[in-house]
Amino acid sequence: MTPVYVQSPDDLPPQLTRADLARLSPEQVVTADDLGQLETVKSGRDPLPFERSGERRATEAEDAQARIDQAEAERAQLAQLTKEIDA
Repeated sequence: MTPVYVQSPDDLPPQLTRADLARLSPEQVVTADDLGQLETVKSGRDPLPFERSGERRATEAEDAQARIDQAEAERAQLAQLTKEIDA
């Protein structure tokens, strides 16, 4: 299954890596911490690529709902095309 990524409902700011921190001044590090950009690094790991852009993985429920919504949209589109062909 392909992972689905969504905008974080928690408004998770883009996360910085340890390498990013090495390039920042002490004042910039404090500012980044105040903005919540160090949460992943403070948890003991560097952020994954999608976390760097402020996204997170969809939960199983969100993924399932997205698939249902997509299937319903495709069914509606198919019904419309069928009507147009029959007309």
